[in-house]
Amino acid sequence: KDIIAYLKVIQNPADNISLKRIINTPKRGIGNATIERIEEYALAQGESIYEALLSLDEITSLTARAKNSLKPFMDMMNTLMAKMEVMGVRELIEDVIHSSGYIESLKKDGTVESRTRIENIEEFLSVALSFEERNPGESLEDFLASVSLLSDVDKTIDADNVVTMMTVHSAKGLEFKAVF
Repeated sequence: KDIIAYLKVIQNPADNISLKRIINTPKRGIGNATIERIEEYALAQGESIYEALLSLDEITSLTARAKNSLKPFMDMMNTLMAKMEVMGVRELIEDVIHSSGYIESLKKDGTVESRTRIENIEEFLSVALSFEERNPGESLEDFLASVSLLSDVDKTIDADNVVTMMTVHSAKGLEFKAVF
């Protein structure tokens, strides 16, 4: 999901939700207080968070340390957006993974969850390759539109008097009468 969030921001920089997901993934020293200050500035200017970040030096509520943490992120994102115009989907995804340092961060973490995420990224690259082979010349936007990331909850059939098995995390925020 993090790699898809990167791709969504590259394709649509005004996607504030995806941008907030990736701005500190992997850890870059960009905390919640910094993100809140950027959001406040963006709201006051009537801009997206990304647009506000383009005028980073004008956000007076940010410390020099915060700005120094944000500048490499913005340089990376601007470079990736430029590359989107000339790279194929799979090549761009590989560049996102490499440039962001996401895989290296997961490898350092070394947990079972991290290894599972790495495997998911490898599968995602296979999906991208398959997409390119079936749809030569298609854009990142086309790829993102074709990728269906429905959770098991999204695939369930609404019916009364049934038991639905899912993780507690998946059940969070859904309208169930009871969760066990």
